[in-house]
Amino acid sequence: MKIGKLMGGAYLKAVDVEDEPLHVIIKNVSVETMTDGRERPVVWFVNEDKGLVLNKINASRITKIAGSDDTDDWKEITITLVHDYTQFQGEDVECIRVKLEKPTPKKAKKVVKEEELDDEVPF
Repeated sequence: MKIGKLMGGAYLKAVDVEDEPLHVIIKNVSVETMTDGRERPVVWFVNEDKGLVLNKINASRITKIAGSDDTDDWKEITITLVHDYTQFQGEDVECIRVKLEKPTPKKAKKVVKEEELDDEVPF
């Protein structure tokens, strides 16, 4: 087992999705202060204890999947996190990417008029 998986922490790391994609459901987004003092948006999930610190690429991808740039609209959206590589200071480094998948539109709730309601129970 890789040491990164044993170290824990509040946020997901690339090693957490190295073996297989992680399918998660967004619970909410908060702003957290990182160890360097900068504030960053963090996505929290219904089915995962660790959060995902957002970068511009992943924020853009979630925006496309959700069909909205308002993080309040991201609740209950399912996304897939995958292992990838990016360039940092001229080196390839591991990272987590939100898989850009075709958005699934939310089902609209049908408005039922009062005259359409049939409260009779046939016996």
